[in-house]
Amino acid sequence: MRYESESDRRAMFEQLHTSADPQAPFFAAKILRDCMDMTNKGLEAMQKEFEAKASTVAELHTRQTEAFQKLKSPCAKFFGRQTTLEEIEELEAEGVRRGDPRAIARALALGKVDPKSNTHEIAGQALDQGDPYVVADVATWLSQQAGRMTIMGRPVASADTVAANIAWQLVACDHGLPCGTDSSHVLSVCAFDGICGKTSYEDLVRTTILNAQQYLRAQELRARILAALQARDYGSLGI
Repeated sequence: MRYESESDRRAMFEQLHTSADPQAPFFAAKILRDCMDMTNKGLEAMQKEFEAKASTVAELHTRQTEAFQKLKSPCAKFFGRQTTLEEIEELEAEGVRRGDPRAIARALALGKVDPKSNTHEIAGQALDQGDPYVVADVATWLSQQAGRMTIMGRPVASADTVAANIAWQLVACDHGLPCGTDSSHVLSVCAFDGICGKTSYEDLVRTTILNAQQYLRAQELRARILAALQARDYGSLGI
């Protein structure tokens, strides 16, 4: 929760970077990924560049600008600090070495686990923690498994693939992933797509991303995923 509400991610990063806490590398790496674009341009230059591309409609322009500021201002103090992909990957690997389930789930999603390992067992053990970041990354990993998206023991029909992926993301919200008005996804679609005024990720899904039939199907699949996770019946989810 602190990560999502932190107004100075540079200060938080410096604390995490020297911390022995098992979860510190995951969030340190996440901060660097989120703030990497700030290192060369700085907030003021990025703001001017953004506003030149925003809507010319005054009210929407204001909303887009406010959303952009909320997204980027926590990263402002990273201007001038060089960040490399290698540094981020090393932090992520350190999180795995420390046994942080979030880092392990992220490694699954990024395809950075030993190909000889039992990835399904790894996914199940990570899900045991009930962590929202784990749920979101395991969902990403499942979506990458050709023909393996399964709910209630049945393969998801191709027509339901989008609804199933959305259902998993809503389940991550149910587990505590920030999905409200100021969550990164809601702010991003406002800033960069001009879709503003949404009260939550679910509101965005219901009114913009899915049609009525797809939304109802996503809700049905969401309930089934939640039930399976609660019962730790990972096999019915293809894990």
